[in-house]
Amino acid sequence: MSENLTMRLLWAVLVGGAFGWVAAYGNAQMKKPGTQLGSRPRYGSMAYGIILPIAVLAYAVIEFIVFRGNLELAVQATVSFCFGIFLHISLYFLLLMLALPFLRKRISALACALLWMIPNYLYFISNMELSSPLFVFRVPGRLIWVLAVVWLAGFAGVFLFKVVSHLRFRAWLLKGVRDPLPRTMDVWYEELNRANIVNPKFCLGIAPNVKTPLTVGLIPCATWVLLPDRPYSEEELRLILRHEIVHICRGDVWSKFFLVFCAAMCWFNPLMWIAARKSADDLELSCDETVLAGEDSGSRRRYAELILKTAGDERGFTTCLSATATALRYRLKNIVNPAKKRSGAVTVAAMFVLLFMSCGYAAFAYDAGTGASLIYREEDPSRFSISSVHMQTGSEEYEKKRFRDEAALEAFHQYMASAELEHLTGNYNFDDSSRKMTVIYETPWDQELQAVTVYDHAVKIVPYWAYHETFYYYLPEGTDWAYLDTLLAKQ
Repeated sequence: MSENLTMRLLWAVLVGGAFGWVAAYGNAQMKKPGTQLGSRPRYGSMAYGIILPIAVLAYAVIEFIVFRGNLELAVQATVSFCFGIFLHISLYFLLLMLALPFLRKRISALACALLWMIPNYLYFISNMELSSPLFVFRVPGRLIWVLAVVWLAGFAGVFLFKVVSHLRFRAWLLKGVRDPLPRTMDVWYEELNRANIVNPKFCLGIAPNVKTPLTVGLIPCATWVLLPDRPYSEEELRLILRHEIVHICRGDVWSKFFLVFCAAMCWFNPLMWIAARKSADDLELSCDETVLAGEDSGSRRRYAELILKTAGDERGFTTCLSATATALRYRLKNIVNPAKKRSGAVTVAAMFVLLFMSCGYAAFAYDAGTGASLIYREEDPSRFSISSVHMQTGSEEYEKKRFRDEAALEAFHQYMASAELEHLTGNYNFDDSSRKMTVIYETPWDQELQAVTVYDHAVKIVPYWAYHETFYYYLPEGTDWAYLDTLLAKQ
């Protein structure tokens, strides 16, 4: 196993183990809901849904800085990063949807909810190289830019629509909000105390436009728990407020933000929108599981009745008590007759390791140019002299080579100049190539050096005058090693 692959495996096991611990710890806490927690809140966040969106934005900015304002190269790098990750997330969500009926019967709702969130940490792979892609989708150069523009326009349109819709919905919900009655506030403080929350930044209010209890807001100081303007018994209030406090402490609103972000990034894939809906159901199932931990059958029945008589609007980045029609039957069944399930810690950890280790093996390749433009930069190849040639086969040491004669050198220049090269999305080093040949050119530009390494299906160009930036290009036809051998002799 290569060093890069070993490092990737170590990261996968480390982060996957952390997710597994979250599942195990969360389920252990539900079995002993009355334990003291010191200064720590009872309900911890499962996974911060803002991580991957911030990573994508940060990556785009960093690439723009790295390429010194070269917008084309920065866009290429960002599209490459996004393509690999979100293609993989799409496939993962599809497989997860197929596996959900089986998983929900055997592992906890908390673990099922975690399975939707683990792709949030795929940004770790951005600087982890693979040897080579397993699948390469070749697209004409002009078409790839058309597709990139359409994709970015679709993402921007969908994401902005979702954000604006959320803000408008939030403004409508908060119209006429008033303070709850003292009796309601007493139950609120009891539940906050039970959750071990001191000086909460979020607020409780009664909203005339609200039909079901819900939480709205992404930033803690702007978050509201809103109740409909209707009477509730003390036990109903306790269950409702606990439900919303669990959502807030776990950051489930940010989880929905992450899932909407993924759906917007893959707006052309209807399965992503179905996945976003399914994931919301699992967040609610997990919340129900936590709220009812340690409760008797009477409380469970009353909680189920609350859900049955509560119907509301869950637009925007909100969480609410009501259930969707598709999830209602399953949700009520799990509330009234909860089955004994495993924590799912091993499943979550194993799924993350598999997800992480399998990411990045598919890539797009699109027109870049020929060797004449990328290696020789439209100069006459005869103006380039070659100071050294090194050939490596497998794991053997590099062997020094030379060209047999001037005719062989000219034939090599013609071969390299005629090579059709393509941009390749992803981060690869092609170390699994059967052979490698490194050629050091003395260029006609003030005798600057340029290194060109030829692999089985790639060419690496390192122009030393450009701060050692490295450019990899895909060689779809492969390297004709037999022909190159006829041009070379041992030095």
